[in-house]
Amino acid sequence: MKKFIAVDFDGTLNEAKFPEIGEIKEIHSNVHEAVKQLKAEGNIMILWTCRMDLPERNYLTEAVECCKKHGLEFDYVNENPASPFGDTDRKVYADIYIDDKSINPILGV
Repeated sequence: MKKFIAVDFDGTLNEAKFPEIGEIKEIHSNVHEAVKQLKAEGNIMILWTCRMDLPERNYLTEAVECCKKHGLEFDYVNENPASPFGDTDRKVYADIYIDDKSINPILGV
């Protein structure tokens, strides 16, 4: 059964260097491969980031272009396609969140 998977950008798919696009180190390459595999398995992938396009710089567009350059395809960007509460949620609804700042209190990690 396919899942909705939200993936953070800064610090997860690359080194956290906002507003710049950080370097992609080995750990980030490992995440890239996992994201590609999850997408290939038919899961719905959401790029989930605080970046947005502003008049002075297109921060979100830069992130999306970086992902494309590295073969990462997302079905949605900062959108909430599966929310049971409609599109009024500020938080992206997903079955799985991939984020460098996350912990799992149930697993103790």
